[in-house]
Amino acid sequence: MKNTEPGFWKYFLAYFLICVGTALIGLNIIGRVFFGEKESLVAGLASIWFGVISLQMAKKSRSSSPQEPAGKK
Repeated sequence: MKNTEPGFWKYFLAYFLICVGTALIGLNIIGRVFFGEKESLVAGLASIWFGVISLQMAKKSRSSSPQEPAGKK
């Protein structure tokens, strides 16, 4: 998928949010194990949740859009 295709930035945002949420949770776990800091995991979980919701919306909008002709790519 090229960045000029419709819906690219929706997918980018969705996957970016999922990756950021995963990184936040990973950093919080590392902080708990090695430094004893007890921080909330809510920010990471919220980011993953928003990423999954936006990914579902991007897939739904892509499937409802009209299909391109077979010879055009």
